[in-house]
Formats: sequence, C-alpha cells, structure tokens
Amino acid sequence: MFIIKKLWNYALMIVWRIIYWIKFLPGRLTATKRKLPDFLIIGVPKSGSTFLFEMLNKHPNIKGASLKEPHYFDLNYSKGENYYRGFFPFKSEGKTTGEASVNYFYSENAANRIKQDLPNVKLILLLRNPVERAYSHFQMNKNDLREKNFDKIIGSENTENKRYGFLEKGKYSKYLSMWNSRFKANQLLILKSEDLFENASHEIQKVLQFLNEEKFEMNDLKPINQRSYKELNIETHNSLNSFYKPFNDDLEKKLGVNFNWK
Repeated sequence: MFIIKKLWNYALMIVWRIIYWIKFLPGRLTATKRKLPDFLIIGVPKSGSTFLFEMLNKHPNIKGASLKEPHYFDLNYSKGENYYRGFFPFKSEGKTTGEASVNYFYSENAANRIKQDLPNVKLILLLRNPVERAYSHFQMNKNDLREKNFDKIIGSENTENKRYGFLEKGKYSKYLSMWNSRFKANQLLILKSEDLFENASHEIQKVLQFLNEEKFEMNDLKPINQRSYKELNIETHNSLNSFYKPFNDDLEKKLGVNFNWK
C-alpha cells in the first residue's frame, strides 16, 4: 500500500511539473522586464508564513511572487536570475514585492547568495514555539511518513527525522548568527508567530512599517492552512521543552527578548 501511494504521488508530481512549466512560462519570457524582490520571508516552516504572505498581498502597493516559495537561493540557484525574476511583477508596475521560501533560514548557501545578489533586501523571520512547530510539522507530513508515531520518530536519528528536520528546525539560535553576521540589524525583522496568530492586525502593520509601506487595514485576518489534530501529550511536550531550553535561552539572550515559550 505504501509503495502504491508513493507511485501515485510520483505521478502527481510529474503532472504538477507540467502544469508548473506552462503556468510560469510567460514570466520567464519577460524576465528581463521584471524586478527582484524587496523582501524575503526566510522562515520558519509552520510558523504563519503563508498567512503573512497572503495578507501582505492585500496591500495595494504590494504584489508578491506568483509562486510563494520559489526556493531559488537554496535549491534552484543554478537555474539563473532570469528564472527567478520570472516570478515577480514588472518593474513598470512600481510594486513592492517579495517571496517566502521558509527553508532559507537554515541554508548557509542561501544566506551567502542573498547577501551577494540582494545586499539591501528586507528579511522577515517568523519564530514559533519550537515544540508546537515540530508537532505541527509532523502532522503536516504524517501521511507521507512510514512512522506515524510522533514520539518514535523524534526519539531517534532516523532517516525521516533527518529529512524533515522535525527537531532540528526548532534550534533557532543555531542558525540566527548566520544571518546576523551578513546583514544589518535594520534589515531583519523577527516576529513571534504567537503574536501574529493572536493579534494579526498589529503585527501586519509592524511589517508594513518595516517595508516602508503605508498602513492598510485588512479584513479576514484568520490564519490559513490550519489543521485539526490531537493535542501533544504532556510528557512529550515537557521532554521537548527541556530539549529546546538551551537553544531558547541562547536565542533570548541574543535578541534580548523573552518569548515565554512553555
């Protein structure tokens, strides 16, 4: 059954790639007339990046990339700048634009390439309680995993744990220095995901100010891509809290911020 599901997913991937090629062909043909991004949402997965990206697109002077996650600086850099430009609006439109490839945060190659190609870009980083992030990440990918038990999959350095980075991607302080050493402090805005979920209007206005855009009141500020699943058991939650504590303490020390993650 698992093999059949894998074959089915592979067939769907091929169909998707054909549709993808057709959909984005016009952008590639007009790439030289298109601009590069003014901002990048660089991380982290399962922290509200899609919601923030979609909300910013509601602003009259912001037009995001036609593909939210082009993964240019980490996975597709060899395809060249014109490939990347094809996802963004025409220069003549005068819009602020950006994309949200949330795994950039973990890639040193991405950090180096962004510094080289977009030295003045604005960077937005969303950070969510790493315990909740890990569990949400697992739930999102659960149907594609051989191991369906969260405790078991994070309890060993198995292939799936390493591939998806369920635990690794919550070690925020480990990767933050990579960005602080390459970009000026005023180029990086760090938001707490919980604040975005609880008071979206306030946090979005903070982002608009960061992007030098006028305030704009938005409707339907409800997080998207939310899934309903069983709450994480208290023993596992406490165990992961202990696991992440040194990383969280280091992060708070570096930023001078108390995230109050429990």
